[in-house]
Amino acid sequence: MADSKRILICMADNGQDPTECAIPWKRFTEAGYAVDFATENGAVPSADQLLVKGSLFKSVLGPKQAWTDMYHEMSSSPAFQAPHSWSANNFTFEPYAAVIFPGGHDKPIRQYLESPTLHALLQSYWPQTDRFTNTKPRKVVGAICHGVLVPAFAGLLHDVETTTLPQWLESLGQGIGSLWGRGQYYRTYPDRWTFEDVLKVVKDKAQYKKGPVASPAPFAHTDPKRAYVSARWPGDAELFAQKVMEEIKAAQEETKKVQTETQAASASTSVVVEPEATAA
Repeated sequence: MADSKRILICMADNGQDPTECAIPWKRFTEAGYAVDFATENGAVPSADQLLVKGSLFKSVLGPKQAWTDMYHEMSSSPAFQAPHSWSANNFTFEPYAAVIFPGGHDKPIRQYLESPTLHALLQSYWPQTDRFTNTKPRKVVGAICHGVLVPAFAGLLHDVETTTLPQWLESLGQGIGSLWGRGQYYRTYPDRWTFEDVLKVVKDKAQYKKGPVASPAPFAHTDPKRAYVSARWPGDAELFAQKVMEEIKAAQEETKKVQTETQAASASTSVVVEPEATAA
């Protein structure tokens, strides 16, 4: 049975962006949500250590200290230390009001982006994000940065509006990383840009929402037909978390409305009308 106060964050064993996990976790827990984690085989995940450990590289491309502190708080939480295994036979997304896919750019993140098992779980959950034809409790999916590639690779973004890491940001990260001798570290797929994988699967290129160009202004996009929120990079994480919670609240209100209407319809059909007595 779904729990309206439970959220799941899926992660790779290694390489996740710490900010894109920690800020949503912090805001969700502050709002009273119970947040679970899932990795492929239940291993305790470790975020990209180049972005976590104190170093000159971290000071340039890494998170602010407040965000790093959030990550350490999250990673010491009981739920983080005991993640679910998404490959377990009995595991399902069904109990959760929302499922979140954070990003990360180092190569180990591919374990999570390309998992057929994770794709199948999301494919089963995805129909419940539909805003208009849903008779079940509506669910929410959120994806940020490279995390958008999970629904993209699962074949779910054909008719969906979405953003993802734009080329200008990915190129900037690659350039700075190269100056620090990190080579292709910032390129998850060195032969292509992240946004290109999204353009391959959408029906119309206009469905891809770039957000502000060459600007750090926060941006997150909510699809008009589905309870699906996407964002571009760590700088969007606060707004992303806020919009996910707005969608959860809207989903809960819609679910209550549908349940009330269903109960009313059921009650009206169960009323037995006695025939009028005829005169003798």
